[in-house]
Amino acid sequence: MPADALAAPTPRVFTIAPDRPFLDDLAVGILALADDDPLALARVTVLLPTRRAGRGLADAMLRLTGGRPALLPRIHPIGDLPDEALALSGALDAPPAVSPLARRAALARLVAAFEPELPLDRAWRLAEELGALFDEMATEDVDPAKLRTLVPERFAEHWQRTLRFLDIVTGAWPDELRNRGESDPAERRVHLLRAQAEAWRTHPPDAPVIAAGSTGSIPAVAELLGVIAGLPKGAVVLPGLDQRLPDALWDRLPDTHPQAGLARLLRGLAIPREAVRAWPARAEAPPIPDRADLAAAVMAPPEGLEAWRRRDPDRWRAAVVGLARVDAADPHEEAMVAALAVRRALETPGRTAAVVTPDRFLARRIATELGRFGVRADDSGGEPLTNTPAGTFIRLLAVAVAEHLAPVPLLALLKHPLAAAGEPPSRFRLDARALERTALRGPRPAPGLDGLAAAIESARGFPPRGADFDAATRCLGRIRPILAPVLELAGQRSVPLGELLEAHLRAAERLADTPDTPGPLRLWAREDGEALARHLAELAFAVETLPPVAPRQFPALLEPMLEGPVVRLRRVEAEHPRVAILGALEARLQRADLIVLAGLNEGTWPAVAEPGPWLSRPMREDMGLPSPERRIGQAAHDVVQLLCTGAEVLLTRSRRAEGAPTVPSRWLSRLAAFLHGQFGDEAERLIRPPDDFAAIARVLDDPGPPLPVARPAPRPPVVARPRRLSVTEIATWIADPYALYARRVLGIEPLEPLDDEADAGDFGDIVHGGIADVLRATGLAWPAPDHAERMLTEALLRRLDRRGARPAQAALWRPRLARIARFVAQTEATRRANAPLRALFAEVKTEHVIGGLPGGAFTLVAKADRIEQRDGRLAVLDYKTGTVPTDKQVTSGTQPQLTLEAALAARGAFKGIPALPPGELAYWHLSGGFSPGEIEPRCAGEEEAVAEAAWNGLLRRLHAFDDPATPYMARPHPRLQLFRSPYAVLARVDEWSAGLGGE
Repeated sequence: MPADALAAPTPRVFTIAPDRPFLDDLAVGILALADDDPLALARVTVLLPTRRAGRGLADAMLRLTGGRPALLPRIHPIGDLPDEALALSGALDAPPAVSPLARRAALARLVAAFEPELPLDRAWRLAEELGALFDEMATEDVDPAKLRTLVPERFAEHWQRTLRFLDIVTGAWPDELRNRGESDPAERRVHLLRAQAEAWRTHPPDAPVIAAGSTGSIPAVAELLGVIAGLPKGAVVLPGLDQRLPDALWDRLPDTHPQAGLARLLRGLAIPREAVRAWPARAEAPPIPDRADLAAAVMAPPEGLEAWRRRDPDRWRAAVVGLARVDAADPHEEAMVAALAVRRALETPGRTAAVVTPDRFLARRIATELGRFGVRADDSGGEPLTNTPAGTFIRLLAVAVAEHLAPVPLLALLKHPLAAAGEPPSRFRLDARALERTALRGPRPAPGLDGLAAAIESARGFPPRGADFDAATRCLGRIRPILAPVLELAGQRSVPLGELLEAHLRAAERLADTPDTPGPLRLWAREDGEALARHLAELAFAVETLPPVAPRQFPALLEPMLEGPVVRLRRVEAEHPRVAILGALEARLQRADLIVLAGLNEGTWPAVAEPGPWLSRPMREDMGLPSPERRIGQAAHDVVQLLCTGAEVLLTRSRRAEGAPTVPSRWLSRLAAFLHGQFGDEAERLIRPPDDFAAIARVLDDPGPPLPVARPAPRPPVVARPRRLSVTEIATWIADPYALYARRVLGIEPLEPLDDEADAGDFGDIVHGGIADVLRATGLAWPAPDHAERMLTEALLRRLDRRGARPAQAALWRPRLARIARFVAQTEATRRANAPLRALFAEVKTEHVIGGLPGGAFTLVAKADRIEQRDGRLAVLDYKTGTVPTDKQVTSGTQPQLTLEAALAARGAFKGIPALPPGELAYWHLSGGFSPGEIEPRCAGEEEAVAEAAWNGLLRRLHAFDDPATPYMARPHPRLQLFRSPYAVLARVDEWSAGLGGE
């Protein structure tokens, strides 16, 4: 930089073209200020928009000095100024800023006072939005008192209510701050910026002060930039000022234009655009295509679109060299496209690559896909504290306690990597899985620790498959002293929030204990733990002023309380030195040989321009607040800078996200429209990437053409085949022999679902057992209908209570059971009056051995719901609370339970029941609905023949499967499959049933 550059007439405002490496050029100019004096640089103050830009400038200066020892300038973010001048001016004597959490808690209390019925978690979120409004008003120099000047009659009733609330809060909040002896953070920041400007205006520093890279979007920052530009040794360096835009357009730029912010800044500083000079220092850098004119044309305001009609493809051909666009199918493919582009760039030694996106989920996807190629990169945009491992652990604990240790949240907590409860983590997870298998599968246990203990004990009577009572008891013993105190608080009606938070944190620390490391050292370790500890310490102090809360509301309140801080987690070690994954803010002033702009969809980049929940657009305009579109203009400026900075720029988006179609970013649409107007059908080819990354991504994830899969047909040896089945399993054997093979031969039992709702099977067990209890008690001496109904109702309700259904489920079933009792009592009275019984048998069992088979004896097990003896024949009855087999299914033998029971009875298989032919086969459909029950006869007049046919069919099946060549096919008769078998995945039904396996 020439020595007399800072001696030029003031104000000194420079710009660095968008196609230049901003920080490198800036570093060259700053180094030129020092000449040969190594101490001169230490007296220079440089103000940049972000800390990352400061690190980038330091790196650039170290590169330019060739590694020689040097004192670097004092580099500060423009919002974090040095305090020397401020201390001398007395500006630092202002009250300290209230902490963000304390402010949010105080505002939540004001919101809750205005809306007492509003849940506290909602009040907390509204307090966050209210704080953002206060920050915006302070930043934009808008007096909150102007809210009173808005004319309520212009707005709807709900807006009038909002204004009344804001008026109350804007009056109460200053009083709150005065009582606390603190100031609002945004007001104090603006105050300090203005104090710094005044200090430098009054006492100009002797050393150089350079503010670079800022667009002055904050009025106080713009004022400071104006002061710096007028200092004797001050200069302002603007990023990418477009000095070729016609004056007629420059003076009327909309807020969404990338140059709108710079135009406002220059107008506020009263500096004509032509007075801005080019930064005279230039670093040595490889040439890159000049895309500034292309970006200006694409981003032209409505009045400048006339230039789109002038077709001059030769002018724009060089600008699109290195520019590419890919529309991926979904975010997964988009991440792979970005990773492939980065991998291709890294094949050239020395080339750098940067991925820029505001979508943090997409950024992490890209980092994961880069790992497939051995490229280690991490998302430097960070992760919300609430989603970090430590934050997730705290939230899981809150949910598990609020749900009284319901199975799903409890297991999510116990299987978290931080959970150990004093044991080695691997051992504790094995015990947690044992607790799951033993007590948590199936219907939900009773609430709390005692409910878990009762579930373990009740499981001893009918041990679930894989149960481990010792390990389950050990796990419960470990967590009982840890969770008991916080569960005791959860049982109270309301608890002070600070006490509830402290109890949860104490439990979390104890739950994180291991034999080698105390829980606090594990929980508060690493970046996320340290940040969470600081945040929670501040939160514990802030919530002291909030009212007590119901413990069940704590998880919903904790989630927004943990939001805000962003933590950068080091997920990989030894990151690749030439790759960076950045957020939009971090990417400002950065450069790379390849820049991938990912996530270019409307709503993502740019984000939706929302006015906020408090003020409508007309209100904001009346208040003097900027339009929400200003943020789009700033984002557009970032995109233009990145478009012009990289030698290669890849623009990517997803056509669908979360199953829904997306809309391309407005900037992509403008670029496509402009290039199509210039190049016609050739435009798409010109911005095609050098490699078809989307096709490569699809090939990498494509398993190839589907290979035909034959239907499973295992043929186990005869000795391994089942020799004992129940009559209900015969229907499964007919419809899906493979399911029988998986269960009886392989011994695979599907686990019950977690937190399973009490289903139709439970309801059926209650009905069957209750009716059988009464029939056994009364026998042939059936009581009067009223007494019978009372007995049946009591028996059914006893069974219901013994089942331990959830209160809501029990409340639903009680009236249904009462209606079933009434129907059965009336039906019994009518049935016995019409045809007196000679004998009645309820829930009779048999184990009938069938001999003469090639594979040896076979035992058929049955339990008949009810068998009646009348006039030398038997009536075989079955109770159904769900779907009833049709007459065709019974006759054809595909549902043989009823007919096989009749055949067994005819052969005297049931002890105490004479061997008589069936005279009646019927289902009692007992739903308990509006039509509580119905008797549905089956095979009327053909009962004996159908029963014999079912028996003969069973014998044929037994002989067939005693042949080792007979396979256990998966679904040999697909039409008989009435429900999806739990073994369908094991049988790979979805693969071969599509016709690939010869279906």
